[in-house]
Amino acid sequence: NVKVEVEIKAYLLPLIALKQEASTVADYKTTFTGCDGTNQNLNTGVLYVHVHSATGVPTKDSSSESDPFVTVYYNGKEVLKTKEVSNDNNPIFNERIEILTSAFTGSELIFKVDDADVFPNRDDPIGSVKLTLGPDSVRMVNKPLRLTTKSGGETDLYVSVVFRSVPLV
Repeated sequence: NVKVEVEIKAYLLPLIALKQEASTVADYKTTFTGCDGTNQNLNTGVLYVHVHSATGVPTKDSSSESDPFVTVYYNGKEVLKTKEVSNDNNPIFNERIEILTSAFTGSELIFKVDDADVFPNRDDPIGSVKLTLGPDSVRMVNKPLRLTTKSGGETDLYVSVVFRSVPLV
């Protein structure tokens, strides 16, 4: 018989938690005791944002379908602008970004969808949605977000948002 001891490093615990169903930051009550006995802040980590697709994008131009693109803002700062998808009211973007953060809880993500126009015309706004991040938004996979639009239509943006905490060292 061989006895094997495995040491799990404190910084791996949040990653292990994400493998479990329905894990949230609340499972750790936002702090846990690290290997050195100090409390580690779980607000610090990596925020993965994936813009998958949209459905029901309204036509803004009289000559063709929409040419939508998505701009993502994190706490007011632009962090991602997807490529424009030409002539498609149900576009697939499939673009992602990783954001380092030291304050996950209370942070804001804004997803803004616009219809691209050729210069000198300005891009036409289609709609937007704002997420305030917290324990309930640690893991959202391919979630439909209803955009607030001027036309009042039903446009959904499909995104994944996953937070992986990394305690301060």
